[in-house]
Amino acid sequence: MDQGQLLQQHGSLFIPDEIKKIYQIDGYLCLLGEPMGKNHVRRISYWYSMWSHRRNGLWKGFLQIDLSPNEDELAYKTLHLRGLT
Repeated sequence: MDQGQLLQQHGSLFIPDEIKKIYQIDGYLCLLGEPMGKNHVRRISYWYSMWSHRRNGLWKGFLQIDLSPNEDELAYKTLHLRGLT
């Protein structure tokens, strides 16, 4: 599935309030596979330290979804039209 198909079939995955309502999770998008700046590393460290466990000590998880770089321009334009960029 490329970005365009993902957006058409699961557009709510790009809207944090919808992710929370539908799946009862906090979802945040993060571009992977490219060099990371110190702010990116800092955010990942923060997310891991804050959200890797529940208050009762149970593990939480992270989900990585690989997207096709061939559709980046279309995905960016679509997100921009939705006011998400």
